[in-house]
Amino acid sequence: LGKPIIIEAEQQIFRQVGVEPPAGDLIPYHPERIRVFSSRDHEAFSIDCKAYALPVALHLNRFVQRLLDEAIRSGVHFHGGYRAMAPLTGAGWVEGARFETSGGGTADVRARIVIDASGYHAVLARQLPPEFGIAFPEDELHVVSASNHFHAIDADAARAAVAKGLHGDEETWTRVGNYGSYSTVFSFLSLERQRAYILVGYKKTQEAVITVGAAVERFREKQGYFGQELSGGGGLIRIRHSLDKPVANGFMAIGEAACQVIPMHSSGVASSLYAGNLAAQAAAQALKGGDASQKALWPYAARYQQARGRTLAAMDAVRLTLESLPPEGIADMVEAGLMSKDDMITAFQARMPGVSAASIPGRLPGLVRHPGLVPKIAGMGLAIEQVKRHYKRYPERYDSDTVLAWSRENERIFAPLIEKASGK
Repeated sequence: LGKPIIIEAEQQIFRQVGVEPPAGDLIPYHPERIRVFSSRDHEAFSIDCKAYALPVALHLNRFVQRLLDEAIRSGVHFHGGYRAMAPLTGAGWVEGARFETSGGGTADVRARIVIDASGYHAVLARQLPPEFGIAFPEDELHVVSASNHFHAIDADAARAAVAKGLHGDEETWTRVGNYGSYSTVFSFLSLERQRAYILVGYKKTQEAVITVGAAVERFREKQGYFGQELSGGGGLIRIRHSLDKPVANGFMAIGEAACQVIPMHSSGVASSLYAGNLAAQAAAQALKGGDASQKALWPYAARYQQARGRTLAAMDAVRLTLESLPPEGIADMVEAGLMSKDDMITAFQARMPGVSAASIPGRLPGLVRHPGLVPKIAGMGLAIEQVKRHYKRYPERYDSDTVLAWSRENERIFAPLIEKASGK
């Protein structure tokens, strides 16, 4: 359970869902400063981490193990060694799931409510028959390949690298656009703790040019101070706005299995915690009332989509707009202040994106220097407003015709954004 990787999550999410915040050896690093660079190595701005409630880094496998220990103490029955293979369905209901067991056999498990939390693979949600109304996106436009690694360091080589300006001590450096319009090279270095971290992520379509593993190795060789690897891993992440309909009779999807990753930076753990909390409340009420129909489970969908789902959908409009720019356009935005510190903090904190009145004076010089970006930014602002209004009208109660009409309008809003991002 839980990959041996590092992830970051908003600090407020833990109290919000009733989980003890990570502390001690669950946290791999505490940067003093974040510095942001364009793909042309121009430093655009820096963020003082003490001045903002920024996401906290944590060891995912250790954090998940702590959650599991707490769950077992609370009476949960955990069955290890089972891998989900397919949903069990009948008469319009999800009735359970088929699993592969550690012994190589299969086991069918029946349940009144099934929750798919199988991450990128979305093993159950993707295999539900069309009549369940959960249309799962398979377009590679929405898939990111990412890999991150945590290391001990060669202290002398690290001090030399800091002296040469290859990295800052107790800092994270974010390089935007190095491997295409949607890409990041994110790193951390601490001389005192003798630790270094590297994350590379970009659109899966870029792997035809260079694999993410090769990109990580290129960075480690250039820096010259990476020692023994302490943890690490990689995989694919789906960054599209969440499923329009994440529930069916006897079924809910949460986290990445419901496309609930933050589109701007591909982090999904906080959204999974948030969605899992809402899904648990809906499931408890449904079981108490003896009704696990999609109507009974719908409060989960409505509460998620009208709140966090709405914010992440607006972020997806931003993401798709930025992807329609060439890499040099992203560099221009970063260097000219059109992608600002406020924008980065908003993305880190999973707040609603937008252009605040206070930030306009700082953006004007950049707009004057790059007038060709004005229509893009204006169109992005319009798309954000459309998404905000539309998700606010997400159906409070389940009705098939109302939900279908909402989904069609959602498709109408996103279709031109997707078309431009795909270069069509």
